[in-house]
Amino acid sequence: MDAFADVDTREYAQPVLHVKLRDLEQSPEFVQNNGNFDTADFLRQLKSIQLSDCIGLLYGSGFEGNVELLLEIAKLVPVIGNLPQTVANIKKPIDFFAVLDSLQIDYPEVCFNALANPKGWLIKHAGGSGGMHIQKAGADALLGVGDYFQREITIYKKNDDINNKNVKTVTPFSLLFLADGINVQGIGYNQQLIAPITAQPYRYGGIISNFSINDSTKTLMVSAAKKITVHYALRGLNSLDALVINGGLNEQVMILEINPRLSASLALYQFEQENLLTSHIQSCQSGGLGINNIELIKFESIKLTKNKESIANAVFYAPYDINIKMEEVWPDWTADIPQPNTYVKKDEPVCTVMAAGHTVKLAHRQLCKRLDRMRTMLKFVSAVDGYSEY
Repeated sequence: MDAFADVDTREYAQPVLHVKLRDLEQSPEFVQNNGNFDTADFLRQLKSIQLSDCIGLLYGSGFEGNVELLLEIAKLVPVIGNLPQTVANIKKPIDFFAVLDSLQIDYPEVCFNALANPKGWLIKHAGGSGGMHIQKAGADALLGVGDYFQREITIYKKNDDINNKNVKTVTPFSLLFLADGINVQGIGYNQQLIAPITAQPYRYGGIISNFSINDSTKTLMVSAAKKITVHYALRGLNSLDALVINGGLNEQVMILEINPRLSASLALYQFEQENLLTSHIQSCQSGGLGINNIELIKFESIKLTKNKESIANAVFYAPYDINIKMEEVWPDWTADIPQPNTYVKKDEPVCTVMAAGHTVKLAHRQLCKRLDRMRTMLKFVSAVDGYSEY
């Protein structure tokens, strides 16, 4: 079941059910209250297949703001992942940050009431995903239902004060980890990218594997993941989002959120002896971490046996409305390819672009070059918002 039903999905899965997304122009409040899926259409299509043949439903993003849909799905077929109520509990900001306080885990300051001076704050919405729900707070910012303020951690670009050694750099990153309700195993650390536009300054851009952080930061991240896992009884694959603030030898880490479901970073890791999706299913259904015969490195990523490079994925967004008419072969570094004659609105995803390099920096550089090639190949204008490291 897929909201895009792209060429790749149709090649590997049968049957493919094209699930509708709610029309945000007709019902913008849907993003805030119920998530992105059209609930009625999702359930109707789910009931159309032979559910007795299914071992369960694996879910990714799009449900954090629509836990009610997960609850309805669980009545029809086993949900493989964290329980719907667990997702709901984690996505209640006032409770989640109270839990972080009790666990002595640092995070950017939050506020759930009106601010006299909201400058320097962000407005976030509970259950949002992909960064599309994050806005910079204006002078007259008001909180809607489910909204909260979070202090914006200033980001210095590499060209800013380049000769000032005291300037701190702030980078968003995540830890992909496997949990069994008590124990955790780190899979990999990943740098996150954004693709900002005026209306969505923190829109998700992409992700790069094998992000380098110091040992103390790795220890802190694994410790935070374990504490949160024990509190919420997390199972399967999850990702922990954070900011690393680097002012020299000392790194400071602030936790942003936990994504209690399959995430985009899953696609960055492949192993000769184990399938992470199989491990996810095993840890959800049978307990245990579901990882065997893999050489593990304490507080680091599992050792990659097929590819030790940094792998990068980015979403290529349409810079204006376009009808995709390409029927020729797409580059082998693209994925999630739309069907011919697919109409894509401005700022909606077209496809995924992939790249690799011996370091995060080199992978990012190749990724940007391929995004530029996509604009040329599809005859898009080149003057669009660029991809940044935050």
